[in-house]
Amino acid sequence: MSFPVLRDGLNGLRGRPSAETMPALAAVAALLQAVTALLTANSYRTTEGLSILTGVAALGLFLALLGSRVMLSAVRGGYELLGEATDLQGAYRTRDKDLIRALARDLEQKDPWVLLSRPMKEADGFVEQSLSERASERRARKVSYILLGVAVFFILGVCGAILLGRIQDFVEYMFFTEQSLDMPNRTACDLFIRNNSGRVLPDDTVCVVVELANLSQINTVYGRERGNAMLAQFAGFLKEASATCGTVYYNGGQQFIGFFDQCRMEDAESFADYFHRLITAYNAESTEATYEYAIGIAESKASNAYSIRALLREALRSRTKQEG
Repeated sequence: MSFPVLRDGLNGLRGRPSAETMPALAAVAALLQAVTALLTANSYRTTEGLSILTGVAALGLFLALLGSRVMLSAVRGGYELLGEATDLQGAYRTRDKDLIRALARDLEQKDPWVLLSRPMKEADGFVEQSLSERASERRARKVSYILLGVAVFFILGVCGAILLGRIQDFVEYMFFTEQSLDMPNRTACDLFIRNNSGRVLPDDTVCVVVELANLSQINTVYGRERGNAMLAQFAGFLKEASATCGTVYYNGGQQFIGFFDQCRMEDAESFADYFHRLITAYNAESTEATYEYAIGIAESKASNAYSIRALLREALRSRTKQEG
């Protein structure tokens, strides 16, 4: 990486235009991308995800540095030639409009170019024109401003989207999540029922109601702290068993409600069987408190309940006590 290219290029954004501006911006962008790649390594892979443009930016910097060295060599050679000889002639394009009109009065051209030739030692205009800012460099600065504005707009848009997503996640976590159990709470359950109350359920919709029947007894005998720990473990078993079925909500107290879309009765029974095996294994290893629970399952087609509230009533009605 060439520091002079970066220095002159970035200075060209606010001062004298420079041809190194765009390679310098590419280098800064590549540096930011490299830092992002280090922070989010999983997104940068060889076959998918984002690609790293550091190599392209390094090539641009090298070519810019090479071009500046060639230009510097040419300017140095010109000055050496100017210093060694006194009878050389030089020409430069005059920009004096009055002089152009006077010299090109009979040419009948709208915008003629007039070149003046004089001894090199007097051609200050030639030296100034050769070493001053060029139109291409001014255009490069304008393009750089546009690209920089697009990049800033894109970054602000991405940051805004990330911020909105984080705010949404925060709101969901604060208001719709039972934090002690890390699962949707009663508010989320009520909102789901309210939003789907007018919907006609398909045949393969299942509602599951699970209750930790002896939670009050556990709290009385072993204390509320132990009861909360066992409730959290119970919720963990439910989440594990329902991972491929749907969402289970904590409805407060000792009750959990799950709604499974595109789930046949056989799939719901497999969920209940897996959950029962988890509870049985825990009870077999526990030397103190054990789980007693009740579960009710209702399918929209089998129960002829095609509204979400009717399906929930059928699941509550079908509860049966289970012991591990």
